[in-house]
Amino acid sequence: MGAEKRFFVKFELMLMAILMVSMESSMAALHRVGGKLGWNPNVNYSEWSDHERFYVGDWLLFNFDKRYFNVLEVNETSYDNCNDQGFVKNITRGGRDVVELTQ
Repeated sequence: MGAEKRFFVKFELMLMAILMVSMESSMAALHRVGGKLGWNPNVNYSEWSDHERFYVGDWLLFNFDKRYFNVLEVNETSYDNCNDQGFVKNITRGGRDVVELTQ
C-alpha cells in the first residue's frame, strides 16, 4: 500500500508541475518596446528584440513623446525600405500605446 500511495503522490506532483508550466506559457506578456529607453531613434530594435520572445496574445507597449514620434503599422516592403508612406494603420494614441500581437 505504501508504494501505491507514493506513486499517486508523485503522479499528482508531476501533474501539478505540468499544469503550472502550461499556465505560465499561456499567459500573455507585456513587452516594453525599447526597454527603459522606450520608442525613440536611439534604440537598436534588432538588438532589443533579440532578447525578447514574442507569442500571439502578447502585448507591445510603446512609450514615447507623441509630439515627436508615432507608431505606424506598415507592410513588409515599407518596413524593408524604411518608408512610412502608405502606412497600413496609425496606432498612435497618446504616447503610451499598447498593441496586441495577433499573428
